[in-house]
Amino acid sequence: MSANDLKHCHRRGYQGEQALERGDGSGLGLAIAAEIAERHGACLRMQSALGQGTRAALWWPAVCQ
Repeated sequence: MSANDLKHCHRRGYQGEQALERGDGSGLGLAIAAEIAERHGACLRMQSALGQGTRAALWWPAVCQ
């Protein structure tokens, strides 16, 4: 996932360039996960390195501060 995609990946309907090229996904998964996390007082944090993969981590309140 590119740095630009990483900035926008929590927006509903957002699909990165690669997803658009492949035609897969709806752009809702990370937005839904982030909303659920927020409603439970947690946060969803993303890390990505091009060509190596992307990591999504759920952090609970003590870490989100």
